[in-house]
Amino acid sequence: MQSLIFTKKAFIENGIFKIIRIAELPSVITRGIPASISQLGVCIKIFFCNQLAAGLNGTEGVSVFTLCMQSVSIVSIAIAGVVCAMMPLVSALRGQRDFEGIRMLMKRAMRDQFIASVFLTLLFEAYPQMFLKLYNFSGGGEAGAILGLRIFSLMFIFRNFVLVFMYYFQVIARKAYSSAISITDGFAGVIPLALLFTHFYGINGLWITFPVLAVLMLAGILCINAYLCAKSNGKYRGLMLIETETEDVKVYDSTVLLDRDAVSDAAYALQQFCREHLAESELSVLVCLSCEEMLDYTAENADRHSSPNAVDVLVKIYPEEIQMDFRSTGRPLDPLAAAKDAYSNVGVLKKVATLIEYNYVMSMNQTRIHLKRTTAALPAEEADQIKDTPDA
Repeated sequence: MQSLIFTKKAFIENGIFKIIRIAELPSVITRGIPASISQLGVCIKIFFCNQLAAGLNGTEGVSVFTLCMQSVSIVSIAIAGVVCAMMPLVSALRGQRDFEGIRMLMKRAMRDQFIASVFLTLLFEAYPQMFLKLYNFSGGGEAGAILGLRIFSLMFIFRNFVLVFMYYFQVIARKAYSSAISITDGFAGVIPLALLFTHFYGINGLWITFPVLAVLMLAGILCINAYLCAKSNGKYRGLMLIETETEDVKVYDSTVLLDRDAVSDAAYALQQFCREHLAESELSVLVCLSCEEMLDYTAENADRHSSPNAVDVLVKIYPEEIQMDFRSTGRPLDPLAAAKDAYSNVGVLKKVATLIEYNYVMSMNQTRIHLKRTTAALPAEEADQIKDTPDA
């Protein structure tokens, strides 16, 4: 009843329906299709495999399969941590078109999940009795359960790569690819392989199905990615299908330590980069000034006990504007919320920049500064005012 009252007030009386864009609903719904298919696939897979195990080995077969599926829930704890941390960061980096950042992040995500997968698999292989006791497996058939768990757990080393790929493709707008992986992993690959292997190996064929499917899926994904990369004419690179920036966009990418000398060196290096790729000398000065003021603001306002010791700086020169992205970890440092002071770091930034955007995702500060190339110079009196500021 309370839900109905809330719905009436929120959606009808407050007129929220008026601001919902119906045209965007299909896009919003399709974003969740791979995850929802994956859960549907789990239901179908469990139902089918339970029936198959019961037909092959009765209640004991069902009990062993249930034990195997419980092992999936244990491994999912580690993989969920990697995926939940990865997805918003990949989304943020993709929005900034920081493709090198995506490559480094995905390399770290793949490494971390691989280490976790190998560690947990070794636990299942070395101490299967511990998991039998954990889930109170009794009633005989311990030898068959141990064998089944050891065979089944081999899939984690390969399947967890597949899961990371599935969620990664969802973030980079390859929903069809992600959905295909979800369907194959859920039931489309399990059912035919299970029928094939159980025909030759009996109940053990059911356990063999899962690691074999994981290996086949990972090999298939890598082959498809290599094919797409080769056919992209340079648009993608690597097996993660990392996009490449167009040749007419010049990129400056650096990590700057937050000390006075490093900030000055970074501003000088950026000035040399701008002089090489910008015809507008006034705009080069403004880019370097914006960079130095933003780095100074971060260094001066960060918490000394948990402050970032470095800031990632990404500058891209487009035909119509220059975009400057600054990323640091730690507590929120929103330049838009800073006190208004014409002579402060932020005061100078607001005079120089065409637009300043800020976002805070997963303990990461993200600030983007836009400089229009059509307005390369400030009005004379504002330029003189900035020149006279102590910070400048």
